[in-house]
Amino acid sequence: MRALTDGPPLYETLSFGTTSCCSAPVGIVDVGREPALAETRQAVAPLEEVDRLDVGDPRDEAAHGYLCESRAGEIPLAGSVAIGPCPPPRPRRRRCSPTPAARPGARVLPRAHARRRDLVVVLRTRSSVVAQAWRRPGDSFALPVEVPVTGLVVRAGGREVLRQSLPNRPGWNEHVLRVPAAAVAEGTTALEVAGRYAAFRYWFYQ
Repeated sequence: MRALTDGPPLYETLSFGTTSCCSAPVGIVDVGREPALAETRQAVAPLEEVDRLDVGDPRDEAAHGYLCESRAGEIPLAGSVAIGPCPPPRPRRRRCSPTPAARPGARVLPRAHARRRDLVVVLRTRSSVVAQAWRRPGDSFALPVEVPVTGLVVRAGGREVLRQSLPNRPGWNEHVLRVPAAAVAEGTTALEVAGRYAAFRYWFYQ
């Protein structure tokens, strides 16, 4: 978190301990809006982007009906921040606010897509994250979570449509998922994602 701050806190409050509000350099936080990996861009090049979701942005999450539950055993996990270089050909720093978990589940409602066409989903993730966990108010600890393989079960409209195990390279990863056309409704399709993964951003293409 210190890598994101620019100077002393603007103000501090008390909530489960001390909560600080700091300014952050735009050069760090305002990057990573587009898929970065060459293989990802190639996979979606013929397609049109129909929606995107920045996990960790409460307004964006609310607009997409995004709900997430993250736990390690019985311990609920909160989101954290990851920052690091992108793989070539874009060797730059990226910051995201994920909702990492050992066994998470999430629901998202991507918008404005057409019926009876495959919905291609790009998931930005990492091979390792550090989640924040709370035992009780004022008693928190950091919990490293290693995710060498992203394991996903995807349901569309309540029906399982995809089950995949995707190896993660060290650091940042972008996985391309395909929801079959038969499971895609007009305008909005409720997607439920369960498994072991860390979600930073989603893009949706048709």
